[in-house]
Amino acid sequence: MCTKIIQHSAREIGKTYKSKCNKPDYKDGLCKHHFDRREAKLKNWIDRPEYREATQHDLDSGRSLKLKNEHTHKLFMCRKGVIKWYSSKQNKYIEIGIPADYNLFCVLDF
Repeated sequence: MCTKIIQHSAREIGKTYKSKCNKPDYKDGLCKHHFDRREAKLKNWIDRPEYREATQHDLDSGRSLKLKNEHTHKLFMCRKGVIKWYSSKQNKYIEIGIPADYNLFCVLDF
């Protein structure tokens, strides 16, 4: 059996509970769905089919960017040639020291 714990919520009444996935084991103690999901999250952003390499136009237009050689959920933006990272804790973009080079980033392809 799959070892994944699933969090359920009933937002309209404010209740949450957890249950164990009851699907058969596929690999590494996970069912096929949870195994595929874990593997998909470990892919770099540029390796995902819905993302493409950024262009200079993407940087200039202020689109949300992701570092293409990472798989973490960090959003970046370029404003006036300065790369900024979005901090959800502070709810604002913070200036960081990454150069404004479009070869480092990828964007969601519509």
